Amino acid sequence: MMLIAAQQILRTVAESFRSYYGLIIAYSQGKVSDRPRIPNYRKKGGMTTVSYPKQALKLKGNQIRVPRL
Repeated sequence: MMLIAAQQILRTVAESFRSYYGLIIAYSQGKVSDRPRIPNYRKKGGMTTVSYPKQALKLKGNQIRVPRL
């Protein structure tokens, strides 16, 4: 299950960088006034959001079971 969560994290990072590169192009064309900054990562010991794809979640009774990382 950890592999599935890791894949989701990589998708999120890729999406952030695609957005960043799009903003860089828009900035060079004059469509955005402020220079975009590279996406940030969490600080050591900080908290972050983890997203799981639907296939990683299990329904047990009336509760959703989330795998541990």
